Amino acid sequence: LNAARKEAKLLLRGSECNASLLHTQAPTLFRCVLETTRLTSHSLGALRYVKKAIVLDTESNNSYRIGTGETIAISHICSHRNEDIWENAENYDMNRAEWDLADKFGQPVDIYKMTAFSQGTHKCPGERVALVLMEIMLAALIDRDASLCGALPAVSFERAT
Repeated sequence: LNAARKEAKLLLRGSECNASLLHTQAPTLFRCVLETTRLTSHSLGALRYVKKAIVLDTESNNSYRIGTGETIAISHICSHRNEDIWENAENYDMNRAEWDLADKFGQPVDIYKMTAFSQGTHKCPGERVALVLMEIMLAALIDRDASLCGALPAVSFERAT
């Protein structure tokens, strides 16, 4: 928390702040934003229409037929909490080795591993802006010693954005 407070002061009061380099100027805040995004990304994304019917077989010997024209969606939360993809996937760990792999523009990890902003031609064009805004907002909350008043509201994954 001390490192995050120091970085928050730098971002909010420093005259040398460069928004395109926030992840290098404030690595603790950047890691917090990436890990929080990984664990809380909306439940459904990448809606697609099936062009050719297929049958999916599961490890539990169930088969599912997906017909032509049906809508399918990728669940980001399932892949982000999958132990085959992320070590200790259910745990919040802002010190994951993956966060060290972010490129100079703040593009996080393997493009198929971190899908909070989707990938390919449908990738969110506002990803970098969103990451910067989350980092600045986190800095402002830490700088002001913000805390929650009362209990957290119930989380609903029935609605995706």
